[in-house]
Amino acid sequence: GLLLPRICAHYSAQSGAEISINAGCFAQLPSLDWILHSFPSMVRPLYGDHAFSHPIGLMVQPERCELFEAALRQPLGKHAWLEVVAYLKDARKLITIRRIKDAGNWDYSYYTNANDARMKGLELSLGLDNGGGLRARLAYALSEVRGTGSYPGSSIGYVDDYPARLPPAELYLLDHNQTHRGTILLSARPSASAGSILDGLALNLLMTFNSGHNFGALRTRSERELYDPLLDPVTDILDPRDATLAAIPHSFTTPAVFNVDVSVGKTFTVGGAEIECYMLVTNLLNAKQTVNVYPTTGSATDDGAFGIQGAERYLTNPEFLTMRRMLNIENRWSYAVANAPWYNRETLSSGLPDIYGMPRQIRVGIRVGINGG
Repeated sequence: GLLLPRICAHYSAQSGAEISINAGCFAQLPSLDWILHSFPSMVRPLYGDHAFSHPIGLMVQPERCELFEAALRQPLGKHAWLEVVAYLKDARKLITIRRIKDAGNWDYSYYTNANDARMKGLELSLGLDNGGGLRARLAYALSEVRGTGSYPGSSIGYVDDYPARLPPAELYLLDHNQTHRGTILLSARPSASAGSILDGLALNLLMTFNSGHNFGALRTRSERELYDPLLDPVTDILDPRDATLAAIPHSFTTPAVFNVDVSVGKTFTVGGAEIECYMLVTNLLNAKQTVNVYPTTGSATDDGAFGIQGAERYLTNPEFLTMRRMLNIENRWSYAVANAPWYNRETLSSGLPDIYGMPRQIRVGIRVGINGG
């Protein structure tokens, strides 16, 4: 019963330039398991964990989306081209969790279409292919993603305290919003030349940059005492009920990230078999990239443990402090635990399980292909 019109217009000029405009309306039904998982709460309302595990999902409607996109592709001489894409995407009736009281004054949670989001951006691409095995591409994206919730469980802290406080109605920067993203790709495959040592050689260099992503800073409740010195500093991630937002949701960003990957390969033929030896190096510079931070401090090296009431009794034990730093700061044990919450790992996970990105990795391999002809 949904009317979803879509319009596509395309124009090609004699100069080789191409212009395209796309606009349309889309809809998406919720995941079926959300509905099926809600049945235990309906048939056993006194025994379910209604705040987190089994929200009622029978009232959800299709999520709606309206998209507008315009693109221009312009050749620059014989071997280069420029592409510009601008887009605006409005997502409405996104699914989130709310809390309600029924006629018998029982509290339960349910999925409802109460979130909205707006995505807009500009993408630029510059490409070069000289026809002799040298290729290059430069890409840059400027984007912004705002909404009233990042995922169905974004309002879980508000849900538990209902009706004392409600989720903010205004659109704010969502977590993992990245303002700037850039990519440079260089690829070289020397032209075939009989007897040349460069025959079958391939070299690829990939450089990526992003401006970090947003996150929601939390303010730990001052009245809570530190009773588990290993886990308490990240309890706010495990259970958002233990903290309140320190500022507008997701108004802080993680550090920018720059990364370099490189691969080199050599292909040659032995008999009827084609053999390729290759080496792939990711994070060539072995940079320690900060991709997440502790939400109560905004730092990758301070989880805020000793700002909690009752922590002072541990400060006089140097052996404990050494052990704790090794476990929680150097190896991020508590952060990994906090990002796999017990109440719903699939929909309520708060993000990546580590503070830092992957270190340098070197892979060496051989591919063998046999021509049956």
